[in-house]
Amino acid sequence: MLKKIIYSGIEGRDKFILSDFPDSIKQAQEFEQHCATISAVILAAGTSMNKKNTIDIIDNGLSIDTIDSLLQKEHRLKPMRCWDESTFSEHLGSRTNWAFVMGGPLSGKSLVAKLIAESTKGKVVDMNALAESIRPRLEVDEQPFEGRIPDAEVEKDLIAMIQADKQAGKKFFYLFDGRYHETVQKCCSFMVSSFGVPSCIITTKADEKEI
Repeated sequence: MLKKIIYSGIEGRDKFILSDFPDSIKQAQEFEQHCATISAVILAAGTSMNKKNTIDIIDNGLSIDTIDSLLQKEHRLKPMRCWDESTFSEHLGSRTNWAFVMGGPLSGKSLVAKLIAESTKGKVVDMNALAESIRPRLEVDEQPFEGRIPDAEVEKDLIAMIQADKQAGKKFFYLFDGRYHETVQKCCSFMVSSFGVPSCIITTKADEKEI
């Protein structure tokens, strides 16, 4: 029955959550052998802040030690203390690896981003260049669009670019050369909510005495 559902061929349906199954080592072995590989086992660990909300894990043959052994020590057992969509996506291998490269004018941030990208299979995203590439699209009756490109347009194109890369099977380490949003707060709010927490934040500061 599960094979018919998983391999139905319905477009866009490529991830599945199994609830209350498998609930034994034998069921898990049979499922992986004859149906599909388990990407992650999400352990509903409850919250440490409120003991009343803590979920008791009953030992029914799928204890933490045994299930981790079953899954070839690949650490596919993923605890989640509360629901978080970005964490869930990370557990399923959909995490977007990205970093900010920040710095003032002539601080060397573009050079640093390029060097890191060359050594990490990275992709440098110049946020200002991305914004300017949108300008022709905003023309009305062949009249050039004047002024600042709206944040929403830049956000839309950035998300579309990364989604297109993922659909093409390309896994980049995205290095964002500077920010486009007018404030750091707005930028961070959008980036974290859309792509999860950054792998790192790099700040550059060129010293003219060493040039």
